[in-house]
Amino acid sequence: MTYDYPLDYETYSIKEIEIIIDFLAYLEDNIKHYDFKTLEKKYKLYRSTINSKKEEKRINEEFEKLSGISIYRTLREFGLC
Repeated sequence: MTYDYPLDYETYSIKEIEIIIDFLAYLEDNIKHYDFKTLEKKYKLYRSTINSKKEEKRINEEFEKLSGISIYRTLREFGLC
């Protein structure tokens, strides 16, 4: 995409940033064909990396503004939240 992901790059390590971006990119790249097991695996890694519900909510809101994809609604569709 042509935008920056809504992350505070000072807060996370390079490995953590890779995990977060991998999850967000998966959501974008597979919007019509999510694989449940892959989505679940990537979400669990993402969730264990984000250090608070407040931060997760902020990222969701910013990501939805940028991409039009709601992390929360996508996960709810699959029963993951």
